[in-house]
Amino acid sequence: MAISVTSLSDTFHRSRRLAVALAASLVAALLIGGVTLSRSWLFDVRTVDVTGTSHLTSATVEDLAAIADGTSVWWLDEGAVEERLERHPWIADAVVSASFPRSVSIRIQEREPVGVLASPTRPSLLADDGTVLGAASAEAAAGLPVIVALGSPDGSAAGAAEVVASMPRRLAARLDRVEILADGGLELLLEGDVRVRYGHATGEDVKASTILRLLAWSATQGRAVATLNVMAPGLPTLTYRD
Repeated sequence: MAISVTSLSDTFHRSRRLAVALAASLVAALLIGGVTLSRSWLFDVRTVDVTGTSHLTSATVEDLAAIADGTSVWWLDEGAVEERLERHPWIADAVVSASFPRSVSIRIQEREPVGVLASPTRPSLLADDGTVLGAASAEAAAGLPVIVALGSPDGSAAGAAEVVASMPRRLAARLDRVEILADGGLELLLEGDVRVRYGHATGEDVKASTILRLLAWSATQGRAVATLNVMAPGLPTLTYRD
């Protein structure tokens, strides 16, 4: 029996179309099955591991993360969780990572308070980047300098926070008060009632070393310093107590 070339060609094309259709159906079934499995309770977040806390508690961080019950690790929007966490003033940075099959890790970096922003009604902790962290309890404020805005009620405290945060520890330990003047310049009050005309928040390292050097030199002379002026740290001036 003779078989035409046309019949063989039609049969080949029908077989190929069938194979393609079967392959497409298989891929679709796998995709549907995969999506269904990824949304299964088998991958619901069950444990959240929080690290990096000091002032905040792990429970507070979990509440701020707001990972809803039934959220799958496959579908967790890690970036959105990080954004929620970083809206909190204490959290400078957050890294969220989902881990299979059912856990999430949250690593945070907290801001550090460097001073107490004075207020007649509600003194607040101030972070090293100028962020207001919230009400300052007596315990939290212990050992921190008071930062006061003088001359202008809306004077920025960011520069003062930057200066305090940059100070070497032996100078910061002697700092009692920072005053923000109307022009944005700063004056410092050190222990022993030493007043320092600091100027604007520039050249912090040079100014700090100049202050320490002048105080150390005055101590060798047996003289008590009344004022220092390091607004031009290359040409500092000082006065002594009578």
